[in-house]
Amino acid sequence: MGSKYMETSLINHDLIWNLCCSFDAQLSHPTCEENRASENEEDEEENENHGGNIGISEFDSETVDGSRGVDNPPEEQFPDKKGSKKSEKVKKMPKPPIWFIGKRLSKTKDVPTSLPSSSSSDQYLRGSWLTHWENQLSLKGKGGNKFNLQQVKLQTFTGHNGPVRSIYVQDSEHCFLSASKDKTVKLWSLSNHGDGTAQSASSWTYARHTRPVFHVNMVESVRQGISCDGSLHLWDAVSDRCLWVDDCPRNNPIVAITTLPAPSKCVVAAMAEGTARFLDVRQHKFVTEWKITTSSVPGTVRDVCCSPDGRWIAFGFSTGLASVLDIRGGLLRSQRRAHTGDIFQVKASSSSSFITSSVDSGLSLWKDDGLRLKTLKGPSDPLPSLLVWGDQLISATVGGRIGVHSLPEDHSEDLYISHKLSSDVFRGNITCLGYLPLNRLLLIGSDTGNIVLCS
Repeated sequence: MGSKYMETSLINHDLIWNLCCSFDAQLSHPTCEENRASENEEDEEENENHGGNIGISEFDSETVDGSRGVDNPPEEQFPDKKGSKKSEKVKKMPKPPIWFIGKRLSKTKDVPTSLPSSSSSDQYLRGSWLTHWENQLSLKGKGGNKFNLQQVKLQTFTGHNGPVRSIYVQDSEHCFLSASKDKTVKLWSLSNHGDGTAQSASSWTYARHTRPVFHVNMVESVRQGISCDGSLHLWDAVSDRCLWVDDCPRNNPIVAITTLPAPSKCVVAAMAEGTARFLDVRQHKFVTEWKITTSSVPGTVRDVCCSPDGRWIAFGFSTGLASVLDIRGGLLRSQRRAHTGDIFQVKASSSSSFITSSVDSGLSLWKDDGLRLKTLKGPSDPLPSLLVWGDQLISATVGGRIGVHSLPEDHSEDLYISHKLSSDVFRGNITCLGYLPLNRLLLIGSDTGNIVLCS
């Protein structure tokens, strides 16, 4: 705490110290007997340095008697016992707080340096959290910023009464949002709480939806949340206050949404009839609508994604069709039959390419002009959940298998590593994923309503 420098710098250090100790003594927990004995020894040493005769022990008095002999009786040299007790009451310093006693005990060889069990705190790493950070420190500098699944369960978030459909992690990684089939959106706080078996509740719940919520996101430039159940809900991410609701007709609902990267303040909503509508959150209304396919039977839009530079948007349809729209002019860059079956997800991998996953177990990398760059390795099961971070693609099957794909810039042969989640880490079917790139942690949503944080 810098006490050595405070003693040399402050003229009235003793007065300040006494006042602090008097106040802190009421807040600190009772100490053990060794702490009290060491405290008395420290007080005696300080008082002797100031020239005071305070509290001489029986051992010290016997030593003095033997050294002075019979001609010099101790009664003439030292005050009686009553006087010594009175002086102790007057001159004895207040009991220091626990943290300062621990600091003094650490300098004593014969006294244990451990603090009492009553001063333990939940802020200390233990259990699975301790294992996780030991693994991270051992891998420091070896894997760079790569994700490596260790299958260490860190925390469980409970509160949803239905399957979790979407997870959005804020860029600060202090909290995340989740949307569920139970018609609610919840905000959760991320912290290293517990030993891996802890269950955390949500900070607040947005419950103004009338139908199951299938997507949640945030307009980063204004820090406002957006969620969709067929109609759009715009709300304050801090107070969960509803800002605007768009009730779309039942025959033409919103089937997929995405947000444009900052500093844009627009949300793109894909309609069931095959158009894309652009919502300006400042005006609380749709400002533009463009057609996203020229096919007579395109099917229903399943997913939509935006490029990192905000220049184009890719759409995946239930018929296997994939189209790319240039949002700078509203023109179609490409449109082709990407898969033979239903497209599950579309994710942008760079400013000029995107990835599609289909029910036919296909995982393909495309250029924004419609050229297929390559077919990625993967499991034989469909991949309904995808995450892209840097040159890595994280995929998940419904049965609980996590795959990590590497995406080299030269589009050479990619590496694929698969992990089967153990029952101790995750139970149920995987419905969605969320990734924390700074901490290299994974959020897994399940059909039971629970969300598991693991490394």
